[in-house]
Amino acid sequence: MMPIFSKPGRAIGLTVAAAMLLGGCGPLISFGSNGPAADVYTLNYDGAFGPELKEGPLLYFDEPHVAEGLSGQKIAVRLGAHKRSTLANARWVTGLTTLVRDYLTRSLSDEAKTRAIGEGSLDVKVDCRLGMKVWSFDFVPGQKGEDDAVDVTIELSLIRLRDGHFIGQHTFVQTPSVKGPSDDDVMDAFNVAMRANSRDMAKWLSALKDQCAAPAG
Repeated sequence: MMPIFSKPGRAIGLTVAAAMLLGGCGPLISFGSNGPAADVYTLNYDGAFGPELKEGPLLYFDEPHVAEGLSGQKIAVRLGAHKRSTLANARWVTGLTTLVRDYLTRSLSDEAKTRAIGEGSLDVKVDCRLGMKVWSFDFVPGQKGEDDAVDVTIELSLIRLRDGHFIGQHTFVQTPSVKGPSDDDVMDAFNVAMRANSRDMAKWLSALKDQCAAPAG
């Protein structure tokens, strides 16, 4: 009989009937069987929209590159060093690459006071390209429920397009705990991680953005 997770990080053998009864107790990890219709989640930036700046360098936010298995709408679960699965009854509202770029285009425009454009705008003359690599965007169950966490690891690189000058690169990591047993709790932790990462990214970008318009040095 296939193991099913009634709480994050706790494997229990269940009958089909019991699995149906306990399906609402917490996030279930899918091993390929059909189950209830998935709940749909997004990433919510709770700050303002970026200011309408008329001066300063213009940045193009690239579509993120993502590690294997993260590009779609399924929500990744890391079960060990080499084992992966997905949450059975939850999915992202759209592909993770779109969610991450939309979130960071808005949050970094707001927090770093940056003129930025995203999807479909590369034909505009821009000063810098902000590259993104999503290394981890995983729910990580622990041996006990209180050890459950998420891992959001995103690398940014900033390149001045006029002369191809590489300005800087940094990897941002957040691993907040999951505060409860439900899918909603897992999604709350993902949003906490993105919020904390975006604050750190804004500080990094604020310190470097003026180099987008400066001569190579």
